[in-house]
Amino acid sequence: MSDFRALAAVTLSLQDVLQTAVNPLGANTRTGRPERPSSGTSGPIVNIFLYQVAPNPQWRNSDLPTRRSDGTIVQRPRTALDLYYLLSFFGDESEQVPELLLGAVVAALTATPSPLAPTGIVQRPGGPFSPRAELVQAPGPPSYVPIALTLDELSKLWTMFQIPYALSAVYKASAVLIDSTVALPGPVLPVLRPALTVLPTTDRPRIDAIEPTAIDDAPGTTFAIRGSGLGLTDTIVRMASPVSGADLTVQPTGTLTDGLTVALPSGLAVGTVAVRVIRTVPTTNLAFDSNVAALVLRPRIDGAPSYAADAPSLPQPAILVPVSPAVLPGQRVELYLDSTAVTSPSEPPAGYSVAYQASIESRRLVFSAEGVPAGTYLVRIAIDGATSELEVDRDSTSPTFGRYSAPTVVVP
Repeated sequence: MSDFRALAAVTLSLQDVLQTAVNPLGANTRTGRPERPSSGTSGPIVNIFLYQVAPNPQWRNSDLPTRRSDGTIVQRPRTALDLYYLLSFFGDESEQVPELLLGAVVAALTATPSPLAPTGIVQRPGGPFSPRAELVQAPGPPSYVPIALTLDELSKLWTMFQIPYALSAVYKASAVLIDSTVALPGPVLPVLRPALTVLPTTDRPRIDAIEPTAIDDAPGTTFAIRGSGLGLTDTIVRMASPVSGADLTVQPTGTLTDGLTVALPSGLAVGTVAVRVIRTVPTTNLAFDSNVAALVLRPRIDGAPSYAADAPSLPQPAILVPVSPAVLPGQRVELYLDSTAVTSPSEPPAGYSVAYQASIESRRLVFSAEGVPAGTYLVRIAIDGATSELEVDRDSTSPTFGRYSAPTVVVP
């Protein structure tokens, strides 16, 4: 393992390798920001500057998971980094000293791509420091790879230092692993006898059908879930609405010979609702989930639609439709108008689809009636594909017996 000293270890070890490489040229190495040597400085210089640190993509998630679900630690968290070094070369340019230094450095790093093998103690001012020893147990010592910068990238890099450009090269040390010093828990006793619970596969609930498949979105409305393994004991029903984000848990209200009855809870949005049954196993933490079935919640026209020819701040003319529940942001809304006038048995009545315009008091929807011919129309609201129901005339003495009769709106 390696600890927080790994970054310093890499830099100092790199300096040792480069110092050995440039010794025949009478040059020295130093670390820090690149600065041109003062006029009184003697001898060539190789400057080593760590200018960028980035996560290593290959080792980034090598330590997962680090903790259990209860928060206790499993293994020490590890950080994998790539280190980017700017190597600058200063010397008598008339004698091509910077080029000589560059050549010596490139040759040394190519011949020794992994210079962090443990070889001894490195003496530093302030006491001994053994950076190589800190990396002995790393999965692999960092390797140095040359990085080719474009002219634009090189220009931006040197502009940041605000000094004249000097001959330079960029190398990446990859990868440096830093382990956290958090204490690991002590060893635990092995499992003497595993607790096994054998359950028959028939206990898993299965939904075969939902009846009816579409209901009005009115809290308290009941529907049936039919299938197998749907006993009332230790059973709950989960209902999720992707539009509203609601994920509700309800208890069944009764049993059928092949299923359950459930009362619709409040808080679901109009549209498709995902329904599944969860059956828990007594005295255990086990639970079985059923397959997911779809239930369509229809909107309700909550009152009589009206026509407005000159209402202020509304489209001219407009049809106002009260609905329940309120339309949520992002839902797709349409108004369907079907003429009640019967032209001939072979021709269907005229129908229109009107786009949603706005809402008043969040439950009264406004639709433009421009272009809709005069007449009486049956009114339906479609929200996210779920369409409100029409009423059927059940009066046997009525001329419209057995036909759709309401709700309607009159367009003059």
